[in-house]
Amino acid sequence: STIARPLSDLLKKDRKFKFGEEERISFNQLKLILAEKPVLRIYNPNYETELHTDASLEGYRAILKQKSPDDKNFHPTYYMSTKTTDAEKKYSSYELEALAVIEAVKKFRVYLLGIPFKIVTDCSALEKTMQKEDLVTRVARWALLLEEFDYVIEHRSGTRMTHVDALSRSPINIFCISFDNILPRLKSAQDSDCCSWLSAISPIFDNGFTTPSLAAHAP
Repeated sequence: STIARPLSDLLKKDRKFKFGEEERISFNQLKLILAEKPVLRIYNPNYETELHTDASLEGYRAILKQKSPDDKNFHPTYYMSTKTTDAEKKYSSYELEALAVIEAVKKFRVYLLGIPFKIVTDCSALEKTMQKEDLVTRVARWALLLEEFDYVIEHRSGTRMTHVDALSRSPINIFCISFDNILPRLKSAQDSDCCSWLSAISPIFDNGFTTPSLAAHAP
């Protein structure tokens, strides 16, 4: 999305179409990238799966990768690249990193739902988000959405990953976020917000269970 920004900006409303030097460079870069390796592999639900994510103020990116039984290496099966909106540019750095994970699992939900997989990211962002005592409405929706997936998170040290393809293979720490106390925190977020969809699920909290499908109706 960052490389293609000069081209995608030409599609904005009331934008005068002018294909200048910046647009030409962007176009040529995209052609080179599309012709380079790695080549996409066909998704197989039986293969070991990883989701690599990264975010910046300009956009967030993700790669769905699977381990080939032939060469024992991970190969890409799907790419995602999205520009941040004006509102998202105001997010803190850890919220942007968490947003990248959320948008990636939503994008690849059909591939990830029902299988164990690993999220590879600058995980301090997601960890801080999910461990906050008082969840704002936006983060509460994210936490609820993640509940339906079977995943662990792999943390790559570093302040920021500049591109998901640059993920290091050096030793890393693996941990799994616990959601044992997620319902009380979601309840707290609902009580402090007038959001209609959260108000609608209040009886579900009172009954002591949750349904991940409600995340699909979140604004």
